[in-house]
Amino acid sequence: MDENKLTSIVGVFAHPDDEFIIAGFLVRAISKGTKVHLICATRGEAGKIHNPIVTKENMKEVRTKEIEKVCDVLGVSSLHFLDLPDGESDTWIDYKPIERIIAIFNQIKPDLILTFDRNGGNGHPDHKEISRLTKIAYETHKSNEDVRLYHVTKFPHSFLKKRLWMLPKKTKEKILNKLTVIDSEVSTIVKLNNKELKKKLKIIDCYKSQFPDEKGRYYKLPYFVLKRIAKYECYEEMSE
Repeated sequence: MDENKLTSIVGVFAHPDDEFIIAGFLVRAISKGTKVHLICATRGEAGKIHNPIVTKENMKEVRTKEIEKVCDVLGVSSLHFLDLPDGESDTWIDYKPIERIIAIFNQIKPDLILTFDRNGGNGHPDHKEISRLTKIAYETHKSNEDVRLYHVTKFPHSFLKKRLWMLPKKTKEKILNKLTVIDSEVSTIVKLNNKELKKKLKIIDCYKSQFPDEKGRYYKLPYFVLKRIAKYECYEEMSE
């Protein structure tokens, strides 16, 4: 996954804020001159209300504006919404999403496609479905393009365990159970430098509807833990 050789990357995710998990790599790629694009399946209108600035009535508008702001912060070249109904991934196939994703791939001609792993990162049905749809679209598109697919995945168990040594045993085990996979499921670990990490964490400030805690909680983690693990991003290359 050499960002020096890439001309165009596309990340395909389900909701505004999902792109946080690859943001550091995107920052690095953009700094090297790579064009970065995002495809968001929904506008997050079914999200939980975490902050009084958002209501069920304005959720869609607020979250749309938030991811647009993130794109400005990162320097993303284009943002595409599939406008699929949030929280209703069992109906998505009726909207012909595969054809629409392929059309975007044909337009931007990516070298690299990034999406969730098979379990959607956290098992969310929307995450799992956009991963499945992206893989199908990739397999169709790659027949006439030189393009690779990587799943962003959790941390290798042994890797994260070494970096959480300072936490109480129960807390550490809870995090390891939630955020790790067996070591063999990770093919690439990207370590961010301080500048890349700082810009990645800045995304949290854009998502006031989702992360109102002034310390920037994400995945319900305290900020100091988040900073320690957010500097690493893990990927699994999809083979033939």
